[in-house]
Amino acid sequence: TSVPPSIHEYGCRSGDLDEGGLTGLFVDQQRPAVFSRTTVLDRPEVAVGIMVDESGSMSGRKIEAARKVAIMLVEAMQQIAGTRVRVWGHTTSSGYTCVILPYVTAKAHNRYSLSKMQARDANIDGAALRYAAMELMRYDSDAQRRILFCISDGLPSGGREDGVAYNRRKAEEARNLGVEVYGIGIQNAYDNATGEALFGRDAYCILPDVETAGRIIGAFITRSVNRMK
Repeated sequence: TSVPPSIHEYGCRSGDLDEGGLTGLFVDQQRPAVFSRTTVLDRPEVAVGIMVDESGSMSGRKIEAARKVAIMLVEAMQQIAGTRVRVWGHTTSSGYTCVILPYVTAKAHNRYSLSKMQARDANIDGAALRYAAMELMRYDSDAQRRILFCISDGLPSGGREDGVAYNRRKAEEARNLGVEVYGIGIQNAYDNATGEALFGRDAYCILPDVETAGRIIGAFITRSVNRMK
């Protein structure tokens, strides 16, 4: 199959994600140029969901990092043509019932609400993952691809089931439904073995800190979103 000629521009205000330029989102500037632009004949429509762990273990620098990464993702994804974005947080009520906190949804598009993210109660990551996957299937059934990013510190609870095993099971169930699932561990949240146990091989990335996260997460997102199926 021949590839049509194209013109590629780096350092644009909108277009496709430029993984190198993502570092600029953490620099003190109002409108960093973190996109590249390519003229193409066709582009699949992508629905992106972002689920953020707001459990008590995320207090301090972790929730601050998670909030910044979520904002970075929203700012980047909303500039990519043909991409929709949803954002939720999750915690629990009395440690037993998963509580979903909607931020950017099909009915509410105020990305500034992400500033309200905070460490709260406990977490049942697998249940939150399943909720997000079902929302993507419900509201974005017309999208050619549905991708879910789960931001956490890698300390999931599974209720009566092992938290890691429960999370992986729900991730596989989501994939069987047609939702691609990837984990983002903030502040060196977990090691590679745990990341693979939670999300599967090559389905996660680990961020050491926010300041150096731009290039890591840029490469990860580029591989995830722009990967040919």
